[in-house]
Amino acid sequence: NTDRRLYISRGCSRRRRIVNEAAVVSALHSYRYEVHTLGEKRIEEQAEMVASASHIVAAHGAELTNLVYCRPYTRVVEILSPSYINPCYWAIATQKGLNYSSMLGSGYVPSSKSKYLPHRVWCNIKVPVSELVDRLSSIHSSESADGHDAGVDAQDATGHAKLWYSASS
Repeated sequence: NTDRRLYISRGCSRRRRIVNEAAVVSALHSYRYEVHTLGEKRIEEQAEMVASASHIVAAHGAELTNLVYCRPYTRVVEILSPSYINPCYWAIATQKGLNYSSMLGSGYVPSSKSKYLPHRVWCNIKVPVSELVDRLSSIHSSESADGHDAGVDAQDATGHAKLWYSASS
């Protein structure tokens, strides 16, 4: 299957959960995304699943280290917490020649003056579902006949340019 679309759920994780995951999954199902929790699978199964994907949507987390198994041009949307933006999966995606973009969710952003700060890496994320739907619509409508994205898609929610690399570029 050259058009396998995966949503990698953080499942029952207590950290960096997608708090509105039911709405996210509902939106993703309309674009034919399968929902999987990779932590429940053997490493070999994780690698095979990700290697077979043409599209991946996931919250920032260790499951995204599996991007190393992706085929070039796999489309990746990483959902980031506003309290913890780490470019490590962007770096993997860039090295692998993936079509990467990120989107910023909302959630608790600790004040630097607070005495009791939860570790910022652990903050849960609320995905702006309408923005996700717009992103998916853009991704899926811009795919050319050869299966690759075309052009540049302005900016993501963090203001960074999102380049969608085309096979013909």
